[in-house]
Amino acid sequence: VSHFAFFVNNDHDPDKEEDFDFSPDFIQVKASAERFEGEDSILFSIDIDSQQPSEGSLPYEFELTINGLFAFPEKEILNKTKKPDELFGQLLNSCFSMVYGAARQFIQNNTSQGPYEPL
Repeated sequence: VSHFAFFVNNDHDPDKEEDFDFSPDFIQVKASAERFEGEDSILFSIDIDSQQPSEGSLPYEFELTINGLFAFPEKEILNKTKKPDELFGQLLNSCFSMVYGAARQFIQNNTSQGPYEPL
């Protein structure tokens, strides 16, 4: 985790929570991958920011940047396949799954310590 900001939303009304329909539109996710020349690694990063909805409110606001450094022995792997672009796409998908899963767990662990239900 390279950045984390977490705020309890004091305007949130837990009594109206059952009327609030959580939508993925309230979370903004940006992912990026950087390959290092001469090194067999990829730095995969995900930025996650919450956005308050126009009606109702989220119990928490947060910003999170989480990184994963993955080994990628490019010459060994790409020389063994006939579809290197497809394989690289699968690698990026796997990186996203692992880093996003860690981010979700991190957010859930931190919001479970607050006054409202965890996200």
